[in-house]
Amino acid sequence: MTGYVAPAYICTTTISLSKTEFIYVGTRMTEAEKTAYYNRFHKEGATAVEEQTAQDILDNIVPAYYCTKEGLYGGDYYEAGKNYRGLGVWCSMSKSDREKFTFNYDAFDLLIDPNYSKDPATGHIIHGEGEKYQYDAAAGTKTAAEGNPAGYSLEKPVDYRATYNGTETSTHNGVKLEQNKEYSRTEYEKLPNEKRHYSAIDVKEAGNVYVVKTAFQVGNSPYAVGTIISASTYNSLGESDQENIATLTFTNDDKNKTFYFCREDYVVGENTEGVGVANAFDEEETYSNGQTVPVGLVISSENYSYLANWQTNFTIHGIAPTETSTLYVSRESDIFDLSKEKIITVVYQYDYEESDQSGTHVTPVSERHVVNIHLQFKSGIPTVEDIKAPQIVLPGTFVGIREPHVTPGAY
Repeated sequence: MTGYVAPAYICTTTISLSKTEFIYVGTRMTEAEKTAYYNRFHKEGATAVEEQTAQDILDNIVPAYYCTKEGLYGGDYYEAGKNYRGLGVWCSMSKSDREKFTFNYDAFDLLIDPNYSKDPATGHIIHGEGEKYQYDAAAGTKTAAEGNPAGYSLEKPVDYRATYNGTETSTHNGVKLEQNKEYSRTEYEKLPNEKRHYSAIDVKEAGNVYVVKTAFQVGNSPYAVGTIISASTYNSLGESDQENIATLTFTNDDKNKTFYFCREDYVVGENTEGVGVANAFDEEETYSNGQTVPVGLVISSENYSYLANWQTNFTIHGIAPTETSTLYVSRESDIFDLSKEKIITVVYQYDYEESDQSGTHVTPVSERHVVNIHLQFKSGIPTVEDIKAPQIVLPGTFVGIREPHVTPGAY
């Protein structure tokens, strides 16, 4: 502070000097000015009222400092490159102060972000849902999203418990099987199961079979990797969407046989137990322990039967997922912008696997749940009434609250 400030005094409460003269709270003055006020009332022959005024000056005009140079002192100090919470910083700043910050999506505030739903490179409006990872980072990429602890758009596991119903008592990858024992999600997923990486293809006749090799979506219809689609569906897709489909050709010798399509990369022996695999159409293409099997590899039913799978004979108990998001509104938001109706669309996509009773034939499933949040801003104070207990309860009586309402006024 040296060199930037000088001693001064400030009044901490309003002092009445006369019926028409006051020293108001917050008044700043030099030591000489304070002394002049004090001597004016503390004098020989002063009345009791004047002595009390002198005492008020002495007690309520306190030492302070005033600035002599511009500098970084007082208030909060912000460093470049650090994240600051939107609630404590962004929403309380003036427009000029906010221009010194880059909005990094931690606050999930789509109302004050002018770039949301725009291509970061061109600035053009993109499809209504925005880029998948744009909630987490302006770059809209998975790498950038992984740097945001909020993780709005990254894949997250849905929690569950698994109860073992079998009679096997062996240990696999550190997990011992015990009948009627309940296992956590992480314990269950440690059990070796290389069959889960494949989806079955039952060949009924010679010809082409169309299998999704890269997940994509057409309209509101998602297609998970490993899904078999009909020829008519394939022909109805655009050229870019058809690139997500693997076309497999089977002969008469393949009729009434079952093949298995690898729907995700995995490492042979990833959970301590593994079996090598070979391409059903090219036996020279093989993958052994420690090697990565690529998406799209097709293996025979015989090869599939040797793959490890210790995740059978379990009952899965799902736990409903919960999500909490906070919408911040900046104090500098334009009232005309806020008065417009806004709709924010939140899309939850659930990708999971279903199998038959044996736990061998796995079918990938992709579900989308769309939640449209309709925001309507009205000026005024919102009122939500309390629930009132009825004086008497009769059959059919129910307790509820009135619809929240707004008392008009500019608040």
